[in-house]
Amino acid sequence: MGTLEENIVVQQGVTWQRVYALLNPPASIDGYTAQMQIRETVASTTTLADWSTDGGQIAVDDTNKQIIVTVPASETRALDFTIGRYDLELRGGGKEWRVAQGSARLDREVTR
Repeated sequence: MGTLEENIVVQQGVTWQRVYALLNPPASIDGYTAQMQIRETVASTTTLADWSTDGGQIAVDDTNKQIIVTVPASETRALDFTIGRYDLELRGGGKEWRVAQGSARLDREVTR
């Protein structure tokens, strides 16, 4: 499966959603899990954001071979960073894939 190189902008204070179409996915991704983290740098030990299927912010769509990241406004409002690095990983069938990676920028909320 290929890795999408893409920079993202997360809007603070609103529901943020991004759909990732999988490149050359397995025949079935039913039951797979996904996790996305943002860190200041790749080597940083502190996470700025941590979203997952277990946390309820990510859904794995087997029918359309997509990963859907939906972060509620209450969570984006709490974000406090300027720019960082992210990746999104898919796990299942005893394997792990990096689906997407790049820089992540926070677009700060004005209306509170």
